[in-house]
Amino acid sequence: MRVVYCMVFAFTLVLGAAPTFGAEKPETSHLAFVTEYVRELAAIENIRASAEQELKQGTKDEVFSVAVHSSTLFQLELRSQIRMLRGMHLKAPFDQLIPNLTGFYQQKNRIASKNARCR
Repeated sequence: MRVVYCMVFAFTLVLGAAPTFGAEKPETSHLAFVTEYVRELAAIENIRASAEQELKQGTKDEVFSVAVHSSTLFQLELRSQIRMLRGMHLKAPFDQLIPNLTGFYQQKNRIASKNARCR
């Protein structure tokens, strides 16, 4: 009997999901996109300002650890921003804005990770 229920449940899931398969994502509201973008800019600025403050307050021996810490935070924030933007979709004429931003963020992240390996 359990097998029958499982099969009915599986068919219901498959049939219920069929109309949405391959369908385009609904457009993200422009306000939500701009709000997220401004949040991302603020997050990167906070990391930069925090690193600058730590460098001013720290000793010369702490410079390397502050640089590693801020670089790691920067990379993690960029990855988070990429994931967040990939969940959004804009229609024309702004349809290439999100892919271009995520591509730019990926390039920044590659550069930051190369710099981190050089240390």
